[in-house]
Amino acid sequence: MRVLSNINRHKLDINEVALASAIQKTFSVVKAPIYIQFDKRLKNCYGLHRCKDIKYWYRLPKIITENIDEVNNNKGCFHSITISLNRYKSIRQNSSEIKEWKLERYYDDDHKAKDAYLMHLLAHELQHAKQVENGKQFDKIRNRPYVRHLDNHSLSTDDEFDAEVGAIIYGPRLARSYYKFCGHY
Repeated sequence: MRVLSNINRHKLDINEVALASAIQKTFSVVKAPIYIQFDKRLKNCYGLHRCKDIKYWYRLPKIITENIDEVNNNKGCFHSITISLNRYKSIRQNSSEIKEWKLERYYDDDHKAKDAYLMHLLAHELQHAKQVENGKQFDKIRNRPYVRHLDNHSLSTDDEFDAEVGAIIYGPRLARSYYKFCGHY
């Protein structure tokens, strides 16, 4: 799997190489390339995951056309994860998302709020990528202890439940791995 992004274009305080390495380590079962983009036009949600064959796109992102061999080696498919740039930039320790999502329950105190938010969101969307390639991993029966921690949206479908439980489990692992690759641990 190859992880591509447009992080450098937005001059965000994210180590792109460390993030890609952390994703490859934590989500090694995902084989298709992953394109992560921050988009200021995304206003109604925090993040989106799409997995489409390149035939479905009218216009491919430039970074995908530059790495088309990798995409073609994976049956012409790649995962596209879009994150709201405006929401990411507005995250602070006292942001409603940090409180409502109860991120302090899952992330260490030394994880910055923006990092915890990003890792949780990426883990959620990457769990959707795992669903596409490997099927659902978590169900409501065997993972009953998580049900009381989730909101109505996370409980609305089996896919969202699986993705949110995946974010709770893999998000902190992704954060620890990211900090390790950054040299903070």
